Amino acid sequence: MIFLSAGFVFPYLTWAFEPGNFLAGSNAIAFHGVPVEISPNLGKIISSHQGNNRLVIHIQDLHCNYEVQNHIAGIIDTLAAKHGLHLVAIEGASKPVNVTKLSTFPDETVKREVGDYFVKEGKISGAEFYAATGKHPVDLVGVENAEHYAQARERVLTFLNEESQGYVSDLRERLDGVKKKVYSTELTAFDGPGTAFREGEISRVEYGRFLCRQAARVDVPTSECTLVKKYLEGTLDPQGTEDLAAQMESLEQQIRGKLYTSFEQRALDQNRRRLDIVEKLLNISVTPRELAEFRTAPQAFQARAFMNFLQAYNADGDAGNDTDVYQLDNYLESVLEFYRIADLRSRDFTDNLLGRMQRTGNDQAVLITGGFHTEAVLRQLEAADVSYISIKPALEHQDLLNPYFNLIRRHRTPLEKLLAQNQNIIAIEPFFAELDNVRRIINGSESELPDAVKIGFGFLERIMKLDLIERLMRAGHAGLEDLRGEYARELADYRANHPG
Repeated sequence: MIFLSAGFVFPYLTWAFEPGNFLAGSNAIAFHGVPVEISPNLGKIISSHQGNNRLVIHIQDLHCNYEVQNHIAGIIDTLAAKHGLHLVAIEGASKPVNVTKLSTFPDETVKREVGDYFVKEGKISGAEFYAATGKHPVDLVGVENAEHYAQARERVLTFLNEESQGYVSDLRERLDGVKKKVYSTELTAFDGPGTAFREGEISRVEYGRFLCRQAARVDVPTSECTLVKKYLEGTLDPQGTEDLAAQMESLEQQIRGKLYTSFEQRALDQNRRRLDIVEKLLNISVTPRELAEFRTAPQAFQARAFMNFLQAYNADGDAGNDTDVYQLDNYLESVLEFYRIADLRSRDFTDNLLGRMQRTGNDQAVLITGGFHTEAVLRQLEAADVSYISIKPALEHQDLLNPYFNLIRRHRTPLEKLLAQNQNIIAIEPFFAELDNVRRIINGSESELPDAVKIGFGFLERIMKLDLIERLMRAGHAGLEDLRGEYARELADYRANHPG
């Protein structure tokens, strides 16, 4: 059996590959005696496990990223062509996904152009695109538990908002205000470039050079700078960029440790780092390691902990009188529940997929999930003695305007802070889904989700129909004029009846 799981981590990093196919040494896995090979233009095998005669090909996804979605579609095509894969399982849905609205359209060129447009807009995934337009037929199915997914969507909307970010910004401003009271001149000089890098004012190359110079100056061992130096020299393995980010963070902390001259300086930086994790928790971009740290001592991340520190310095003169910021703790309680559900969903993916494989007798499948679930999914597959290969898609261009957070929140105003984070924990519902996730289970009965869901789906459907007709007309199908007018009127009526 072949399963393919797509998850992607650190979208702000880039990868480049040499041309040609490869079979990655100890990571090599064969299926029915045929090596599983992926073009490095699409991605690279980064880990594997040899179990029984079932095989998981795991790819790390970045939701709504156009380049990654195209590579996922390419990987599915490669596996379908070489290994006869037919079943593609995805998160965000709990039932078979019907793509016939697009797949049955008679004009192949128009069909692919429209599909490509929707991939760029983040409305459909690479898997949906391939299921509708690919050369080899595949069955697209959801592996969510519908109730868990609905709970996750409902929970995330309780804390993914401007107010929660406002509390974090307020605390960050106050903590930054303490710097001038406790930082030494040397520590202040070191802190500046780091702040500029995180705010996008200087490049990774510039900051890497700065860190290497400072490390040498304070006698940090050169072994702590190996990846940074390779990056600056242009010799870093393309798959080492995640480790590069971790090393740069570690290097910064080691240099700071050499510069501390008081307990207060160390305590301030500890609070700043914890606030960074709080922000990532609220942005659903936290790493598993950071989440584990939060779960181990959640009280250290509560507003009370930050406010107690600030009161010691009477930050802004009124730190003890601001009670609004304590609402942050309510958001963090919702965060804990959201990630608890995320753990359940990781289990759902493997249980539902393996169950479907057993019921259908299909020995090949593709599973696409976000990168946050990767560790748990692979652990569960290994426990079930299922072989797997983990693939990281090639990514060479940073996606500056990823629509993920607009779509997950169904909100038109973007939170710009969220655009370059790890959008890998909860997928958008497939555009072509049979509305199986547009229902909320309440006391054993089903009821529709808010009208915004139905409105959004209906609007996109009408846009798609009109776009298809207009493209056909430009191709010379003038007889569709009446049909275009009908859909144009329908869309105008729809907009009038659903303003905003």
